[in-house]
Parts: sequence; C-alpha cells; structure tokens
Amino acid sequence: MKVPAFGSLFLTSLTLAACGGGGGGTSTPTSNPPPATESAVGLWKGTITSTGSGQTQQALGTVTDDGQFHVMTANGVNYVGQMAASPGNFSMTMSGYVPVGQTFPNGAQNGSMSFSGTVTSSGMMSGTYSGAGESGTFSMTMDPMGTRSASMQMVAGTYTRSNSSGYTVTMTVDSNGQMTGSDTQGCVFNGTVSVPFPAHNFYGMNMTVTSCGALNGSYNGMGTLVDANAMTSWMTVMMSSMMTGGMMGGMNAVPTGTNNLFMYSMANGQMAITDSIAK
Repeated sequence: MKVPAFGSLFLTSLTLAACGGGGGGTSTPTSNPPPATESAVGLWKGTITSTGSGQTQQALGTVTDDGQFHVMTANGVNYVGQMAASPGNFSMTMSGYVPVGQTFPNGAQNGSMSFSGTVTSSGMMSGTYSGAGESGTFSMTMDPMGTRSASMQMVAGTYTRSNSSGYTVTMTVDSNGQMTGSDTQGCVFNGTVSVPFPAHNFYGMNMTVTSCGALNGSYNGMGTLVDANAMTSWMTVMMSSMMTGGMMGGMNAVPTGTNNLFMYSMANGQMAITDSIAK
C-alpha cells in the first residue's frame, strides 16, 4: 500500500509538530471508574461544535476496552479522559489541551472539561461539553475500522511526514513494539507500542521526548491504525489549517492507502500529543 513519502502527521504539543498545550498542571484522571460499556467501546468519527465561536471541527475518538477516551480534532485540540459509562448514558471529566500559541476562552492552554451524552446501540454518540470558558456539542458515529484486530505485525513499520517548510519527522515501530523517532528540529522520541486489546484496533503507547526544550517529558495514551483513504477530508482540513509554517502547515501531500495511517493521542497532564502519520 503506497502513499506519498510525505504523509500526514499532526502533533498537538510536541515540537515534532510544533503545537501543544503547556502549563496549568491539569492532569488526566487517575481513578479507576467502571470500564466503558461495550456499546461505547470503539472508534468514533464525527464533529465538535463550539457554541462560542460557532466553529465545527472534525473529530476522531477512541474508547478502549478499559474506558480510556481520547478525542482529537483536525485543528489540534485534544481531550483525554476516562469514561465511566452506564448503559446508554455517560458523564466524565476530561483534560483538554490546545496547540501552542493558542488558549481556551479563559486564557488557559489546558483545562478540565465536562463531557456528557448518550451512546445508542446503533452506534451513535452525541452530547455536550463545557469547561475552560468553552462549551459546545459533539456528534459521532462508530466506525467499523475500530473493530479490526490489532497486532504488532500490523503496526510495525516506518512512518514519515514532511511539509513544504522543509520539516520532516520519522517514527519507526519494530516487531517487538520498540518505537524510535526524530525530527529535523532536533527532537528525539523513544518508547513502546503495545497491543492491550487484540480484538479491537487500539495500540497502547508510551513515549519519552528529549532534546525538545520545554516539551521534554513522558507521555502515554492510545493509537489506532486506520485507512488514509477514509481520512482524506481530515488531512485536507489539516493542510488548510490556520497553523502555518514550522512543522504544522503546508503538508506536501494527502496520503492514500489502507491500514497505513497511525493516529494517536497521548498526554502527560500538562501537554498532549495528537498525531496522524502514514507509512
């Protein structure tokens, strides 16, 4: 499955992609609420609409078997939390992060967000959110790509992306789950990729970032391996994003292919990394 060498990568906090929240000390919930109900476990695609700005952004969410809920938007906002769902309904606190240089309406780069809504047996999720001076609605549908099985053989490979400003980032995952990578701005990252739930298309991730200034640190989260063909509109939004220059704007090409686009979301309580990178 061939894609342009300059795939589509989007980092929301690592200098690898020149954006991410910072400061504030907001932490991802560490309690152990009941896991998400089976009706909520999966890969979710849809939109998030801000009541204040009226803007609607494409969103991708993953709800894992143990209730981890990660939501990333095409313009770089990231939400991380733990879903404690009862059949049909859910309510949770999530940590929200915006890209570097941006803030939520209350002036913070990260903050506590309340999400609540309903999951239907037909694979629909909708509800409202509020926090950090922001409020809005979200609506998502479950995508069948989330029901694919996960394996190290499937995710192993080399992923890369470059943009028109000359920035390049490369990440390699070997068959044992060891992850290494670097970018042309000197950032180095190392970590592991695991398969915690083989029956679902989820990959556990741990990453340590070095040589990246204030963005150094350890992150953990979840990824999913999807079809670039199914995410064309997502990547198009990223290419036309208001974030220009550096490592964010001006991607050279929208990738194509199947089982070749690795999308992930990680956080460390102060910053978050959201990424889409093709092999």
